[in-house]
Amino acid sequence: MKGFLRVDILGASFEIEADEDSAYLQALLNYYKNTVKSVENKAVNTDSLKTSILAGLLLVDELYQERLKNSTKQQEDMQKAELITKKMIEKIDNIL
Repeated sequence: MKGFLRVDILGASFEIEADEDSAYLQALLNYYKNTVKSVENKAVNTDSLKTSILAGLLLVDELYQERLKNSTKQQEDMQKAELITKKMIEKIDNIL
């Protein structure tokens, strides 16, 4: 399903078409707009290019932090699975 979105932010206006539905695209744009507003509130006299770059960096940082958390969680899960497997092997060896 193709989705369409009208983007109007930081003085730029354009339309995009994507494989996601329009509601999802609008939710993404709203999230980005909130990030841009946060940057604008904190940064003084920043032009739109710098604002968009800072907003992008904040969002990439957020994504990267989540990936690190998931990676750490996966490593912990693998260690737990390995420990459980070793205990099962020990029990089987003791029975045999």
